[in-house]
Amino acid sequence: MSDDLQAVNPRARLFRIILSFYGVGIYIFLFAPIAVMILLSFNTSRVVGFPMAGFTTDWYLRLANDTVILKALEKSLIVAFWVTVLSTVIGTMAAFPLVRANIKNRGGVRVFITLPIMMPGLLIGVAILVLTTNVLHIQPSLYTAIIGQTVLATPFVILVVSSRLEALDRNMERAASSTKSFCQNHRSGTMTLLSPM
Repeated sequence: MSDDLQAVNPRARLFRIILSFYGVGIYIFLFAPIAVMILLSFNTSRVVGFPMAGFTTDWYLRLANDTVILKALEKSLIVAFWVTVLSTVIGTMAAFPLVRANIKNRGGVRVFITLPIMMPGLLIGVAILVLTTNVLHIQPSLYTAIIGQTVLATPFVILVVSSRLEALDRNMERAASSTKSFCQNHRSGTMTLLSPM
């Protein structure tokens, strides 16, 4: 394989090394701040920064008694639960007709539905805040947070479910439908022969 790449492009190995370093650099850029934040959470000093004054787990012990943080965690879990339920239901309901129905310009419809993925989450959050407070005159609450997060999460569900539906064999759906109608006919006492697919 590498000989074929060399025949096509003599610098293929160099490009592969550069792309590998680039990929590693992206992961370091994304996860290094999280690692540093975790490391600094064990610092004895109240001032966040290096050098560390010492090592302690005292901040985690205080966290258990901090009612503000615990209340925020509780609200976050409530929002996460409802966003998971709503985005799963709405995304699955949207994915079925997107894959199974005869929709003209299906690719364009899919791009339109998944548009929130392409927009920054902060921009959508600000837009929802402006819409609810200035236009609809609704004060920010758990409900607006759930709606905003559902808008962000639903396109991901649509993408995943629709891709799985496209890979699913249609004969399995037909077999499940035939089994259901067979069971209904059996219960009602009218036995009918199923036509072969």
